[in-house]
Amino acid sequence: MPVFLGEELGARPKDPACYVDGHVDFGRLAARGQFKRGIERVLQGSRKCRLALMCAEREPLDCHRTILVCRHLRAGGVAIRHILADGAIEGHRQTEARLLKATGLEPTLFTACGDDSKALEQAYAQRAREVAYRTEKEGPTHERG
Repeated sequence: MPVFLGEELGARPKDPACYVDGHVDFGRLAARGQFKRGIERVLQGSRKCRLALMCAEREPLDCHRTILVCRHLRAGGVAIRHILADGAIEGHRQTEARLLKATGLEPTLFTACGDDSKALEQAYAQRAREVAYRTEKEGPTHERG
């Protein structure tokens, strides 16, 4: 049964406090009680059945559901998989590895082995600025797939 959670988890809030310089700030959006209630609703639902969060983006790294919503769902222990444009299934850890690479923050020989949490948080923040909705005045940040 489809459930619309655009008010809770959408990336184009009506609240002007969620915008900085004409674009949505994902940190401010995630701090709202409405967003937290939406995440909790998804977490509760995931304990009962398999859920699908739908998106119009072809590439998970271009989608606020990956960069904003999944970031918070993984903290709740949800197993996340993305359906790619070619129909392949990608685990969220693989998506995060691609995020690190895409942002130039992937681990190197000289970074701490096994702990990419700081780099991953930076990568999420960087990508959030790139994919966040911008008001018409500012123009879009990327093309829709």
